[in-house]
Amino acid sequence: MKIVILSYFHSIFGPKPLIQIPKVLSDERASEIAKLMDMAFDKGFFIHKFSDVITTNYFFEVPSPWARGKKEMVLVSVVFNSENEENLSIYETPLAEFASKFSKIRDIYQSFYISDFSKLKYKEAIQEKFKEAKNLMEELLKALPIETVSIQGKAAKLFIFGLDGAGKTTLLNRIKHNLFISTAPTLNVNILRIVLNNLQIVCFDVAGQKRFRNSWRTFMNATNGLIFVFDSSDLSRIDEAREELYRVLGYEEAQGLPLLVLSNKIDLKPHGSVEEIIDGLQLNRLNNREWKLIETSALNNIGVEEGFSWISKQILKNWATILQMQEN
Repeated sequence: MKIVILSYFHSIFGPKPLIQIPKVLSDERASEIAKLMDMAFDKGFFIHKFSDVITTNYFFEVPSPWARGKKEMVLVSVVFNSENEENLSIYETPLAEFASKFSKIRDIYQSFYISDFSKLKYKEAIQEKFKEAKNLMEELLKALPIETVSIQGKAAKLFIFGLDGAGKTTLLNRIKHNLFISTAPTLNVNILRIVLNNLQIVCFDVAGQKRFRNSWRTFMNATNGLIFVFDSSDLSRIDEAREELYRVLGYEEAQGLPLLVLSNKIDLKPHGSVEEIIDGLQLNRLNNREWKLIETSALNNIGVEEGFSWISKQILKNWATILQMQEN
């Protein structure tokens, strides 16, 4: 089980936990984790090991006219048991995104004063801001990557890759929120959790810039399916895209996995045809895996659900095959 804790620096008592979801740790134990704020000399992500648990943490500040120095010091932590063997660096992105969202909520600093009787005239506003903070914490817990279970259906893992500017993150926002959201370029990795065909899926959306491509393989452990996204309106990069596609397909972690190719941005004119994309990426060479090419537009919501539905069904089919083999 993962636990998320939001802590702040109280002007009298020092580091103090504010919200714990789910509330399973004792107040004393939660306070020990809050004290990691004293170790965070620099803002940002860090990992800390206690004797019995491991925490990934993000230290940041929130502007506050009520605080000394006009800013609140804040720590958001994810707590795991000490046997956790995941690559904990993958939690930096969701924690950084949480910090960004949290900081943008107007007057969110008031949530830290939920038990401060010196500001009774702000009681209703403080309670409202506390609810907003708690809701955001609950969203964070749901968005965190979870342990991947290979057979019994708790979660699958999708590895989503492609060149920079292909629209990977925008497609994920469309399938998760049914919204077109213009996004900034991904740095390192985005991690989103979705449910398709009653299958829980953790999506690893890796940055496509050239300087990040050598790190892609570090996020491929226990992957169940691959999605390659190509900007169909920019055929000038199809040779570069093919090279990166086949580099990933050559990894041991990618062997036998179903591949979904999304020919994205078909709302733009001109764009490559299905035949041009298949030929340019040499998809007909793929004889050792299930693959499918689907044209998509995140802007107009074309092909997105169809594509993700196909890959989720392929994963379920593979799991059923493995289960049958084990039973025999």
